[in-house]
Parts: sequence; structure tokens; C-alpha cells
Amino acid sequence: SGSIGNGGGLTFGQYHDTYPNWTLSQIASSRLGSGYGGSLRFFTNNGSAENNLTERLTISDDGSSTFAGDIEILKGSPLIRVKDSTNSVRGFLSVGSGVVKMGGSDNNNVEQ
Repeated sequence: SGSIGNGGGLTFGQYHDTYPNWTLSQIASSRLGSGYGGSLRFFTNNGSAENNLTERLTISDDGSSTFAGDIEILKGSPLIRVKDSTNSVRGFLSVGSGVVKMGGSDNNNVEQ
């Protein structure tokens, strides 16, 4: 349990006389839960500070992916959910049995 959330990483940077330790981006892993499952996490720097990294993509141990905290692709469904900054679902797209469903936060589906 002592290493939950910890893992290795690969950091991409550049050297500059004024900012010798500027981090451009990073790919990291982290251990999930009490087992040995892990996630792969991708970060970028928006340029405002040397180490101002923001997580942009996470691939979880079950294959689900979250993009910049706003879009989730769930492996088992298949389902794509669009979320706002408060993590509330604002829309979705799902496919199953030859039916495509789209909807908003009010869960009113439009089927095609």
C-alpha cells in the first residue's frame, strides 16, 4: 500500500540559459489500488512556468481512457462521455447492438 499512486516516468525538457530545467512534457505511470494494476498518464506544459504540467490523457489498467478530464472512453460499454470542469456529464455517445445513441446531460437519447 505504500506505493499506491507512485510509479516511473519519462520527462521531456529543454535547456535554456534562463530556464535550465524547463519541462516540456511527461509520460508517467502510477500504481492503482492495492493490487499491481497501473495507469499510463500523459502531461504537457502550457508554457507559463518551468514545471507547470497538466495531465491531458490517462489510460487506466482496464483500458478506459480519459482525455484532459473532459472526455472518457469506457472500454466495456463502448461509451464516450463528455464532462465539464465540475466532472458533470454533459453529453454521451454509445454504440451497442447496431444502435448509436447520443444524448445530453438530461439523458434524452437520440437514436440512429
